[in-house]
Amino acid sequence: MPDDPGAGSTWVQLKRVKVDEMADGTIIRVDVFGTRMALACVEGSFFAVEGKCPHGPGQLGDGDLDGHVVTCPVHGLEYDVRDGLCVTDSEFAVSSVPVRVKDNMVLVMAPT
Repeated sequence: MPDDPGAGSTWVQLKRVKVDEMADGTIIRVDVFGTRMALACVEGSFFAVEGKCPHGPGQLGDGDLDGHVVTCPVHGLEYDVRDGLCVTDSEFAVSSVPVRVKDNMVLVMAPT
């Protein structure tokens, strides 16, 4: 296994997201090549997950973030932003997306 699991992957800089401008405990919507994601800042670390709740039309980037858990604004399902697992119903999950920080900018691994 390589030391860098993202080696050889395409990383995309989120142009409107700067590390020092995103407050701790916030989550926002971001779009990467037409794919909606939710980007969270928790205790100075950044996490990204698939943006749409699989249960319906809810956008996780519009949800409430409490620690590492975001609540879908439509049906109330809760997801851990670190791994995308639903903490209220194990039947659901969203994909987590690798994140890097470089030169005060946030980068995510491009969707395939």
